[in-house]
Amino acid sequence: MSQKESQISEYQADRVVSGDSFNWQLLLLLVLFVSVVFAAIKTVSQRHEARSQFVKLQKLEKERDKLAAQWSRLKLEQSTMLNQVRVERLARRDLNMQMPKPSEKKMIRETYLESPSVYPVMTAPSNKAVKNTTVALGE
Repeated sequence: MSQKESQISEYQADRVVSGDSFNWQLLLLLVLFVSVVFAAIKTVSQRHEARSQFVKLQKLEKERDKLAAQWSRLKLEQSTMLNQVRVERLARRDLNMQMPKPSEKKMIRETYLESPSVYPVMTAPSNKAVKNTTVALGE
């Protein structure tokens, strides 16, 4: 046999011996392929979930902003309704109340506050009977 033929026969012998490694490499390639496909599917599903959560977040932020605006309107309405001038005007007009004379005034001092506050007390007119009428002063 010539030198070329001997090299070819050695190559074929090596190939027969390394047939197990070929199957091993094919198995490894198959496992890597399946892993890559699984990772790609997982990535797509994670991105979809992230987009869904982002849309949900935007909806909740819009609702929060709407509620904050409504809260501001309600606080403004409350401060308007509890305005001392308005309460006094309603007391005079609807309940027919009037400021007491200096001899009829009683002062109420609140001692549990940091600085004592003094509030004048309005009285109902004596000529008309007003039953169970309460005027609530605001915060």
